[in-house]
Amino acid sequence: MRGFMDITRYEDEIQRVRAIQESMEEAARPGFNDDDIEQLRILIRVTVEFYDYLRSAPPWPKFPGDPFHDLTYQGDSILWNVDSFLTVLHSYCILVGSTTTTIDWTGVNVGSLQGTFVNAYEAFLRETVFESKCRLLLDLFKLQIVFAGAFYDCRPGCGKSPKSSPTDVGSE
Repeated sequence: MRGFMDITRYEDEIQRVRAIQESMEEAARPGFNDDDIEQLRILIRVTVEFYDYLRSAPPWPKFPGDPFHDLTYQGDSILWNVDSFLTVLHSYCILVGSTTTTIDWTGVNVGSLQGTFVNAYEAFLRETVFESKCRLLLDLFKLQIVFAGAFYDCRPGCGKSPKSSPTDVGSE
């Protein structure tokens, strides 16, 4: 039964991604060109996936026991798509009506990251004005970059030979 639930959840995610992509793509033209639109679509997909990851059971990932490497996948997905973020940011900044970040960065820390992201994501879903919605999407991706920077790292023991111990490192 779990496999069926996973497929249903995945199909639901795809439908949500497509709905957001279609609504934003239409509103982005003519300010965004075809490449900008493709990069926007990527940011939307990665952001919805990240939201679903944060909201999955357990609600906050268990980093030490991450047997399916979900944390690694999320970090890879975020870091791999930084160029998409930069493309959309550049195109957004030249639009009439573009604004600066909506995030109070002085109040963001690792402990508040999940709540800040979820609140911004919910505002993103409610927003109907393209410039404001795009700004929220860019802020959501910035929060993902913070997440990746805080938690993306080698697994314990990564890069060490099997026979070395912490006291052996650097003593050769």
